[in-house]
Amino acid sequence: RRKGGRNKETKKITEKNSNQDINSKLVNVDIKEMYSAIEKITGRLLGGNEPMTIISWVEDFGATPELVIEAYTYCKNVRKKDSPSYVGSVVKEWAAKNLTTKAEIENHLQEVDNTHYLYKRVMKALGFNRNATEKEKALMNTWFGDMGYKIDRVLEACGKTSGISNPNINYVNKILKNWYE
Repeated sequence: RRKGGRNKETKKITEKNSNQDINSKLVNVDIKEMYSAIEKITGRLLGGNEPMTIISWVEDFGATPELVIEAYTYCKNVRKKDSPSYVGSVVKEWAAKNLTTKAEIENHLQEVDNTHYLYKRVMKALGFNRNATEKEKALMNTWFGDMGYKIDRVLEACGKTSGISNPNINYVNKILKNWYE
């Protein structure tokens, strides 16, 4: 017997068990249907490690097949990207937020859209043609969340900045805090 022969045999057995493991997962009807749906969404066959990568999202993040399908749909149709790494980051985020059904995901996306609209509207009212920074978003979240302001009232406060040379979000924050107190 050659040196290392046993390691090759062990490796073959491990590979065989690994392939059986993969095949047993492919037999799962939900998984098969998920793969089929993803192929329809992306317009291509899943290749390489992609099927195992998708299975890892189900196992590692606790993602449901429905969540994975919705993530592919969202990424392909809205974000115009369907690479496994990109979709995987969306799956991970949604799974962390315990989103499992299409309805929960749609509600989440609607909230994100609404919040993004509020940020954009405030920035435009202040004369900024850029996205809000993390700190600015945090301030706006306190206005709309903790203080309970509606967009009209916040825009009114933004209007008060027309008298200053450098309109800024901290000035608006002071106005809204004064009104709140």
